Amino acid sequence: MAGLKTRDLVYSSLGVTLLIISSYIYVPLPFTPVPGTLQTLVVILIALSFKPKISRMAIAVFLFLGSIGFPVFSGGRGGAGAILGPTGGFIMGFAVAVFLISSFRSRINSFPKAVVYSVLLGNVPIYLLGASYLAISRGLTLTQAAAAGVLPFILPDLFKTVAAAVIWSRLDKTGLLAYKQQ
Repeated sequence: MAGLKTRDLVYSSLGVTLLIISSYIYVPLPFTPVPGTLQTLVVILIALSFKPKISRMAIAVFLFLGSIGFPVFSGGRGGAGAILGPTGGFIMGFAVAVFLISSFRSRINSFPKAVVYSVLLGNVPIYLLGASYLAISRGLTLTQAAAAGVLPFILPDLFKTVAAAVIWSRLDKTGLLAYKQQ
């Protein structure tokens, strides 16, 4: 990519690495095909912390690796089965969340704004795509899919969103992020 600096590539690689690690930290739940993971925390942290093109590159590389079969998705899954399975919509929702949060990143200059924007522009699209695809892939109504794939995760995801905003605000104060809107 033209105009990429070594630092940009390092940040993007760090984002991909954190996403992969977070996908291996998962809790299978007996009442839903959707496991609990730390991926939403990392997706939001990437979108808040990096320049938009770096955030988008990180999620694109993560999705590419998973789509060609590398075991980067929750529980070490990868390939078409993971993308076309019941969690495929949530995986695609990560890309939408990163795009939306990073697009509005220049307006996020405080902890409360980070939480609000991350919930509205991050969690909501992940839930909408995830529940929709879960309904299609499992032959459920949208209400059943939301009950299985969204409701059990609202409170944990709120905690993860706040945690991502806390981490971002601490990193932002250190100057390590050196974020400059592009």
